[in-house]
Amino acid sequence: MKLFIYVGSNRKSNSRSMATANTIKENLINKRNISLTDITVYYANNINVKECTGCCSCFYTGKCPLDETDDMAEIKTALLESDCVIFISPVYLHSVSGATKTFIDRISYWAHLFKLIGKFGFVVSVSSTNGNEYVDFYLEKVQHTMGVCVVDKCSLPMDLIDDKEFKNRIESSLNKLLDCYNNVVEPRLTQKQEFLFTTYKELLLCAETKTAEYLEWKKNGLFEFFTLSEAFTAKRSKPA
Repeated sequence: MKLFIYVGSNRKSNSRSMATANTIKENLINKRNISLTDITVYYANNINVKECTGCCSCFYTGKCPLDETDDMAEIKTALLESDCVIFISPVYLHSVSGATKTFIDRISYWAHLFKLIGKFGFVVSVSSTNGNEYVDFYLEKVQHTMGVCVVDKCSLPMDLIDDKEFKNRIESSLNKLLDCYNNVVEPRLTQKQEFLFTTYKELLLCAETKTAEYLEWKKNGLFEFFTLSEAFTAKRSKPA
């Protein structure tokens, strides 16, 4: 089981988002017997991710020219090789941090491709007292559109909860994640995800020009499935 964790905080010290990621790592290693080598964490404050320029090359060609100049190629590879994904962002004025948004902008074209299909995940918002619901909604939407089965939203208003509650909320989210991954609980995708899958499929099949998105769908066999749930199950059943 491989886990990918992104932490969207640029703070060098006293970062509550970083402390959250470290608590998740400790829980996985000490309580779940997950190897440290199977947990990949990217902290916004020590990676080089350039802002999207809006060139739209990723949508038209399937490639981002900036990947050759910063760390995103490595990060994308780690994302694709993972089984479970966790996005963590501090709450800045009831939204995700700028670093988190930049990271998401650079993989935005994956929303048309369901590139993370077959993976489980949950999202984490870290605030002082409020605004978590807005960040939770956005991060969950991002994971949904990329094909992730989102098992939970972990809201952490740090000044309103004590250390015990902080750890309990993380424990609960990890329990849900592992229950789905280990088939203890049946994974369920949302109606919105199924609608997006059907809509994109019809648009790509009807388009006169066979774009990079069409070729990606064909390469991954997505046109063969009637529903996203069928594709999700097939992706999971493939041997590693």
